[in-house]
Amino acid sequence: MNKFIFKLNAKRIVFSVVVLFLSLSCFSQTTTIDLDYLKSSLSTTACNVFSPSVAVNAITHSSLAGGVSFNTTNGLYLDAQTSTNPFSGTGFVIDYNFVPGYNYDISITANGDASMYLNTSVVSNLNAFPITSTGSCTLDPKVSTWNTVGDGQLSVQCTGASHTFNVPTFSISSGMPIYLVIWATGGNPSLIFDNLTISKIVITKTAIASSFNITPATISLTCGTTSPVTYTVNNPGGVTGITDYTWNLGATPNGWKLPNGSAAPSTYSTGTINTLTLTPSCGSTLANISATVTANGTQYNTNQSGTSITQPSLSISGNSTLCSGSSTYSVANLPCNASVNWSASPDGIVSLSCTSCNSTTITKTGDGSVTLTATVSNVCGSTPFVLNKSIAVGYSLTGTITQSGNNTPMYTTNSIAAGATSVTFQWPGVSGISCYQSSTNPSVSQTGFIYYPSQSKFWFTLSSGQSITVSFSGTGCGGTTVATRSFTVGGHYYVVSPNPASSSINITPASDDGNLTTESSQTGTTTQVSITDVSGNLKKQQQFSTGTAKMQLNVADLIPGTYFVHIINGTINETHQLIIHR
Repeated sequence: MNKFIFKLNAKRIVFSVVVLFLSLSCFSQTTTIDLDYLKSSLSTTACNVFSPSVAVNAITHSSLAGGVSFNTTNGLYLDAQTSTNPFSGTGFVIDYNFVPGYNYDISITANGDASMYLNTSVVSNLNAFPITSTGSCTLDPKVSTWNTVGDGQLSVQCTGASHTFNVPTFSISSGMPIYLVIWATGGNPSLIFDNLTISKIVITKTAIASSFNITPATISLTCGTTSPVTYTVNNPGGVTGITDYTWNLGATPNGWKLPNGSAAPSTYSTGTINTLTLTPSCGSTLANISATVTANGTQYNTNQSGTSITQPSLSISGNSTLCSGSSTYSVANLPCNASVNWSASPDGIVSLSCTSCNSTTITKTGDGSVTLTATVSNVCGSTPFVLNKSIAVGYSLTGTITQSGNNTPMYTTNSIAAGATSVTFQWPGVSGISCYQSSTNPSVSQTGFIYYPSQSKFWFTLSSGQSITVSFSGTGCGGTTVATRSFTVGGHYYVVSPNPASSSINITPASDDGNLTTESSQTGTTTQVSITDVSGNLKKQQQFSTGTAKMQLNVADLIPGTYFVHIINGTINETHQLIIHR
């Protein structure tokens, strides 16, 4: 048989045509290339059927070393010999475009005695496969020095009968390997040359499931949110040739809106853009999201991105202190379609601009600590949310007097019995508070009055018949110095009732509780009664003649809020807090 000289040009023209013989469906991710040589029209007379290059089922085959011959019974013949040194063999190349993002399985149906070896490698260049300047049909001694390299490596001893050998499944991480190198070595040393026949090669390309994935893989959305969500299809395998991203958005209505605000269809293409921003429709059930990516004529399916719904974390936003004027409050994180009802207690401290709006403006009408309540309904079928916010309005001084285990609110008309007494006070909206004994009747020793600033508390001891007036000063909103507030405990000779009041108040002598002298001492001189607001502004003042046992003042013209009633009768000088409530 004549042999022809063949040398492979280092700058060979590569033909990479992928032929799809089996398509499972329009979403198939597997491609099979079936190279059945027994059904080919290769020459049965040429000493090297792959010189020049030949296409078998549109896949280019090229000679590399030695000559590959063919017959219609056994297929391709690859000769080798070990009878003389140096040993020699035959090899050829299949041009196929192996790309990242796929698993590849190659099966080769071959026959040869047990001295023959079938070898394969998948590489991006042929540098690892040197050849000599031998004829194109002459065995090449350098083939015996070839080693399997790159991907798709197989070196297996034949069985002496036709057998299908499987290259271990492989994938490539980068680059574009386009050469499947196949060669035969070994041979029976008693023969001048031996051969290995190949009747069929099947290349199966399967998309790796993780070739494309969608993020976020799961999303947690607050009930009632309409905040946009951006989905991204990632390509960790570096698959090239992408021509389309089609998003699978679920059967309509799927609860999503497109960027243009229209209801999302079941599928939506973004072309070669791998992101899509969707907006939840208010109150709708949201479908899962996935995508189908078309690349190199093959379609890949991503994972599904699921959605979980959580209850919102609601709170009232707005200032915790209202020094004066008005301030607006709203519900933070309010779900769509929710409704809000507002209320404030106690009455007489603030007014509300709206009681059934998403936000309300409160205006100061008095002084004290008020609780603003928002009742939020229609939140994804849950029971209404009741939200509270404590707001210090103005500078109302409050507190509790504790004596012998009994607690009494400050500014009450009850007398304090002799002995040790502690007072815990609060002045919402005021910081840097100072507290001092401003007057006593008779005198209380300095050691008997102790102030604990860090605890907002002071302690004193009264003897029978003594009273004490305590004053406070501090800094309020914006660093403004707050006017001094005072109150008197011990020796309260009068009772102010009703308290709270709406139209009028009565001022009457208290019963003798052991701290008072006689009833006559309370009414021995003219009594002056004045009413001021929390800022010290005089609102009313009236004189009552000597001996008046019951004094009455009309307060119907005072707006709801906190006031102070000051009573002076000779040496008696006491103050009572008064709440006007309607």
